[in-house]
Amino acid sequence: MTAQELHTKGREAGQSGNYAEAIAFFEQAHELDPLWPFPIYDLSYTYLLKQDYEKAIAYYKQCNQMAPEGYYTAKTALWALEKEQNGIFPKGLYLSYVQLEWKEESERMGILNVMLAQNPNFTPAYKSLQSLYSDPKERIELIDKGLALETDDETYGMLIINKALLLSFYEKMTEAKQMLSDLLASNRFTVMSRRIAESIIEQWG
Repeated sequence: MTAQELHTKGREAGQSGNYAEAIAFFEQAHELDPLWPFPIYDLSYTYLLKQDYEKAIAYYKQCNQMAPEGYYTAKTALWALEKEQNGIFPKGLYLSYVQLEWKEESERMGILNVMLAQNPNFTPAYKSLQSLYSDPKERIELIDKGLALETDDETYGMLIINKALLLSFYEKMTEAKQMLSDLLASNRFTVMSRRIAESIIEQWG
């Protein structure tokens, strides 16, 4: 089997809750294609689901080394898990956060609000929570709270992009464009946030 086929089998096993089999497939996929970050990324996530936080951190570090400009949520995961390891956040906070994707929108909003009440420095929650509100002013307020705190580059970039889009809603195009230009001129973007920012700037002309 190819690395891609082994990786697919690993994801299927993981989705079925067979983590040991998933890990074996991801390891084999990595052996066949050691430059491809995806198997390492999914190894990280599988160990996270197993609550083996030390191995999750080790593989997220490896993924970030392989893809220094970002690979999906690897930067956010490593940032949060290292803070858990150092006692800044409680153990399991990031796992609880990523598991929100399987919740209904109304339930996610309630959980995120509680999460931030208990952990006001957990910036990824601001990024997720602001998208659940319809009022642009409330969204900008949440984004600004996140931007005022230390955060990972992935979360930072997406907060900037969302604020720029909201500013454009208020026809503050000069400020919005400048925010995106400043992001691209910084060293705080990821591959994903750079592509999104460049695409928006091109659309705005």
